[in-house]
Amino acid sequence: MKECLILPPWSAGSLGDEYMVAGAAWLFSQKGYRVFVAEMEYPGSSSTFEGTVGPLLRDRPVHFIPLAQHRHCKDTPFYQVVAIGADTLDGLHSTEFSIETLRGLADAANAGKRVDIVSASYSNESKPEVDQVVRSTPALKWVARERCSFQRLKAIGAANVLLGCDFSIFLSRLVGQRIARAAVRQPLVSLAISPSVERIYGADLETALTRAITQLSVLAPTLRVNVVAHDYRSFGARSNPQVAKDISCSLAKKLSPIPVAFDGRRLTAREAWDVARRSTLVISGFMHFALMSSYAGTPSYFLSYSDKGIGQREMNPLFSCGDLQQLESFVGAYNSRLRLRRLEAWVGRARLKARVEKACGF
Repeated sequence: MKECLILPPWSAGSLGDEYMVAGAAWLFSQKGYRVFVAEMEYPGSSSTFEGTVGPLLRDRPVHFIPLAQHRHCKDTPFYQVVAIGADTLDGLHSTEFSIETLRGLADAANAGKRVDIVSASYSNESKPEVDQVVRSTPALKWVARERCSFQRLKAIGAANVLLGCDFSIFLSRLVGQRIARAAVRQPLVSLAISPSVERIYGADLETALTRAITQLSVLAPTLRVNVVAHDYRSFGARSNPQVAKDISCSLAKKLSPIPVAFDGRRLTAREAWDVARRSTLVISGFMHFALMSSYAGTPSYFLSYSDKGIGQREMNPLFSCGDLQQLESFVGAYNSRLRLRRLEAWVGRARLKARVEKACGF
């Protein structure tokens, strides 16, 4: 049996990272691999992938091991090494850690191992030391998660790069009949309120959400609203349930008699997926929650114009992004385009699944 080592983005506790790892492990195990997931300690997080992802993979040959055992990838016994996420390029960790990790992956590729870097993002300022490693290691295989990163990697000399999609590694697990079932849901709008979005827009956020939901309620008189406080479970600084709770209370008064509920839980990956699947529309300040919702067959709107968001919008028919002004236009087109967008999403997901499998050598 072939063995595969998965190097996660950083640590458990990030909803999006957990789903990428779960999907990657499931995909490789489905293809007949024995899978090992490297656990990395991260300050301030008590979560582990074994604890959060393990329950999703009980029936799979997946094992969780300390990253320290396999810090030098070229010396691992594994047939294939898969690194997930943007960290090695965009410097979400310290520059020293990022370049150390990337050089270790390059050494492994030069030693004859197959090394895939999936959901790579490289759209920030130039990093000469990173450029040099990318340019001098043609054996590395890349799946860029947005067009600007794809173009950047090509421009600096990456020899083997495909345009993929953030989170696309787990599409093979999630693709199914959920889109078809979406049409019979009771109308429910889920709002995921992040502190950063509240800081950026202030009182304008409530005003825009009130207008959008009122507009939707004309199309769906039985509409309900659910306000979600959290996307990340462990990194508490990124979530402030009080902000979401205050907005929820205010919306309940302004939107009456439309029911508005508040969900202050720190959602597990499975709970967040269930919320997304039950919803008919998601408006989110958290990118991961918006993305997961779109893959559950639920149209989603991400309140941001980040490179990640723009890249997703290009490749994911059920995912939109922009500011509050664009939100109003999005809601206006929501009903008329919904059926077409679901059909596009079904075709697009199958295409992305095939692209990812090709990139991973299947």
